[in-house]
Amino acid sequence: LTFPAPEDFLETFARMAWHQDMPFGELTYYAQWRVMRAAKEAGVKVLLDGQGGDEVFGGYAKFRYAYLASLLRTGQLGRLAKEFGQTLLQRDRYVLDIRHGYRYLPRRLRRLLGVDGLLQEAVHTDWSRAVSAESTPATRWWRYASQAASDDSHASVMQRMQLDDLFVDTLPMLLRMEDRSSMAFSLEARVPLLDHHVVDYGLSLPDDLKIRNGWSKFAVRRAMQGIVPDVVRMRKTKLGFAVPAQRWLATDLRPQVTALVEDTLRCQKYVDPKVLRRWYGAPQAAAASTESYLGLFRVLSLEMWMRAFRIS
Repeated sequence: LTFPAPEDFLETFARMAWHQDMPFGELTYYAQWRVMRAAKEAGVKVLLDGQGGDEVFGGYAKFRYAYLASLLRTGQLGRLAKEFGQTLLQRDRYVLDIRHGYRYLPRRLRRLLGVDGLLQEAVHTDWSRAVSAESTPATRWWRYASQAASDDSHASVMQRMQLDDLFVDTLPMLLRMEDRSSMAFSLEARVPLLDHHVVDYGLSLPDDLKIRNGWSKFAVRRAMQGIVPDVVRMRKTKLGFAVPAQRWLATDLRPQVTALVEDTLRCQKYVDPKVLRRWYGAPQAAAASTESYLGLFRVLSLEMWMRAFRIS
């Protein structure tokens, strides 16, 4: 087991920026990095990773919403009510708080909920155009929903989203990060759940074998009955490489982050340093939204990458 701590993060941050060769968007990759480091120290040469399982078998919260949308579109109101009720009974706050799916919200709803936070204020860009472009998951998500209702394809909203995750949105970045992190420690990372036979099978499953009675990855959970302990198999909360990013940036790493943002920023062509410093130095910053701290981290990631490669 390895338990990432904030103490050596900034030193590791610079090395990660160099190995990744691009800015990266979340602190969770630091936890993955620490796992790779622990494997190297333990003498492990090859790792088996579960990348692809959520994309192929419907593990993400957004797939629950997609399934509910499909039930509504096809008029299956009884099943819709049952699934919605079972989802509520799960009491998974991550699933129930739609702000956690901020990337998939329409622009007006994003603005109403204030989920763009710090980045919207600090980045030098036309924010309205940036978050409504074809490259954003929100635009594609709603396009898939409308296409499923209007064309003759047999693909459901969920299946369209799964394909998007596999080829566009989620998996390409995850695999790139994994590849770079494992190579940094001379490890080989293998992803058996992305064997093309497994992917074809998972995508072909009907939606109700991916989401049922409020459970995600239903077919996998059922198949593992008697093999995987129920405490794992029936776990309600979904956690990846969870890192308390907001606490680290707001409290544990505040002196280091303050020094970093007060310094001359190489990324000031893209980010207004005055806005950044004013926001981070304000008393209310400690209670700011998770999305705002995610935005702060992404600015720091851009800055660290530019420093690693001496980009002015």
